[in-house]
Amino acid sequence: MLDVRLPIGALFFIIGIMIAGWGYTHPPAGSIETKIGLLPINFDIVWGWIMTCFGLATFSYARWDALDTQEKLLKAGTAAATIAAEKSEAEPGAEVAPGAEPETKSD
Repeated sequence: MLDVRLPIGALFFIIGIMIAGWGYTHPPAGSIETKIGLLPINFDIVWGWIMTCFGLATFSYARWDALDTQEKLLKAGTAAATIAAEKSEAEPGAEVAPGAEPETKSD
């Protein structure tokens, strides 16, 4: 199932890059007027980078969560294989788990 954080993160990342790029290539359309004059801030650049960072954080958190889930599944599978191997050592006639190699005892 698709995690909704992936497309939303990608959307914010792409739109943020586009807005920041627009801000770099065009002069500010409207600035805030203060007592000493116009504020020389291009808000397209500022909000473009904020959206880009938010999109990157959302996208990477979704990937990190997916990797964490896969790691838990691998650990659970490894634990099941370890339990099956211990069970086969305890019972000489028991079957060995798939992927696990039977141990040979040399005295």
